[in-house]
Amino acid sequence: MDETSGAQAGGQGAGERRQTSRATVLWTGQLQCRGQVADCILLNVGLTGAMVRTAVPIEHSFPVTLHSYHFGELTGRVVWQDGNAIGLSFEDEPDRVIETLARALSELPAA
Repeated sequence: MDETSGAQAGGQGAGERRQTSRATVLWTGQLQCRGQVADCILLNVGLTGAMVRTAVPIEHSFPVTLHSYHFGELTGRVVWQDGNAIGLSFEDEPDRVIETLARALSELPAA
């Protein structure tokens, strides 16, 4: 996993300080929000959230469900958007996120 802290490309503000690491991935998925489904590409994922790209704008703070063949689904909220990049913060309990992501992340090649 890549340790990330400080400002990041893709819309995260200069004051943002992520306390957990993220795994860089390139997975297909779907975002479900307000009854609509949009295809997306997951760029990174970790215990607290994910960064995705999608052609469909989703408003800040809206609840979403992120679906992926690699892990199933997780619920969260949009915390930032910059163009087609969207930052999600997971709202599921951390134990559920760990359980949901564990197998998928263990199958990633070593960096």
